[in-house]
Amino acid sequence: MKCHRYFIISLLVLILFLVGSKAWFGGGEKVLLSEVSAITLYDGRKTTGRRSSPVPQLNCIGGSAYSASKPSVVQCKNVGSDGFDVQWECKADMDDSYRFGKLQVTCEGYDHPNDVYILKGSCGLEYTLDYTEAGKSRQNQGGYTGYNQQHNNNYHSKHSSDSSSWFIFFIIILTIGILLCKVSQSNTEDTNVPPRHSNFRDSQSSNTNSP
Repeated sequence: MKCHRYFIISLLVLILFLVGSKAWFGGGEKVLLSEVSAITLYDGRKTTGRRSSPVPQLNCIGGSAYSASKPSVVQCKNVGSDGFDVQWECKADMDDSYRFGKLQVTCEGYDHPNDVYILKGSCGLEYTLDYTEAGKSRQNQGGYTGYNQQHNNNYHSKHSSDSSSWFIFFIIILTIGILLCKVSQSNTEDTNVPPRHSNFRDSQSSNTNSP
């Protein structure tokens, strides 16, 4: 019964945490994604996080120019919607030797992954970086290429669905419940063990008192 009691207590703690999560995490500013006019993302900085862990604002995940220098700042403007997602026009200070390949922006939905409201500052960009024809030619010639021109591209937004922090917390609560259960069972077994050598001690006592 004690074991079941500890599991019930652990579940109640988890429920209370979920109900009060907004207050515990400090909430954060809630904004409507469609009303975000522009975002500026920086290399080396991280997004804000409420339901999930912060991630890099800019993350290059591949491409033929993956090993080249990355843009330090990317600016994106909201240019409307395709009926499903917000469309963005993005600019980066890059040489014409490079171009963006695949682009994916993710923003954390405020209450759930598909929420139309997002957490302010939670948007990040994953992209691939490729050489243009001019860049390939310069690579073959061993020429240096740097960042001095703006490169534009469009991409749509996608809400982040990272729920690892909730899963980790659930595992911690479950582990605590199991440990408390084992400790309770161990204590119960110890109290049920009969004392040893009791007859031997009684016989010693009677021999001492006899004439």
